[in-house]
Amino acid sequence: EYTRSKYITRKKKNGKKKMAAFIGISAATDIFTPGSRQSMSSKNGVICMSSKSALAHESVSRRQVIFSATTLAAASILVAQSPALAAGRPASVAAVASLVSVYKDINKGFTIYRPNGWNEFDATPDQYDIKWQDIIEPSEQVTVLTTPVSKGKSISDLGDAQKVGEKVAASRGGKLVGATEKEVEGVKMYTIELQGTRLHQLISLSVNKSKLYSVTATSSEARWPKREALLRAVVDSFVPKL
Repeated sequence: EYTRSKYITRKKKNGKKKMAAFIGISAATDIFTPGSRQSMSSKNGVICMSSKSALAHESVSRRQVIFSATTLAAASILVAQSPALAAGRPASVAAVASLVSVYKDINKGFTIYRPNGWNEFDATPDQYDIKWQDIIEPSEQVTVLTTPVSKGKSISDLGDAQKVGEKVAASRGGKLVGATEKEVEGVKMYTIELQGTRLHQLISLSVNKSKLYSVTATSSEARWPKREALLRAVVDSFVPKL
């Protein structure tokens, strides 16, 4: 379930080269050794900022982080101090501000809020450019994949949100819960939600500067109600430009 990569291929008229848009992402659930991350780091064109190190975060239980009054107060302070959060970021991101950190990939050209304390994995070709995975529940993960597309293309060339959502659901063997469209900083984006027997996925698709961006947040179906707020905030925060 959600393990095979599928392709949607759209042929151009007049014998021109076809565009193959990769929209499948592996949801492998391997368990890896926890890593650590400093408060601010820059490596290979990637910038990651966090108010706490991953190890410090890991020493506090998830329930304490989510429910403590201290965390709620810290979230309010972070929203007030962060220009990115204050400048038009979705309300869903502000609601979990203390649980996420700004992540910018200069080479790939995108910005997203990553979950604090999750393991980070470098690119695996045709699966993801970056992956974050919960250290306790390996089925909970967020991946970002960029795929080259023809110049001048937009996400609309694959069809409307509903049509694309139906194709993604069919390719991954899941039930389409919803498919919506929005525009962020001049870029049209589709958000697709899938429900399976074991896994639940939230997917963001967009095209900018000849790249198809695919962001997939995954959780077990049983834990989706507990993790939806965080995972939805991460997906909503994605912007396919710097």
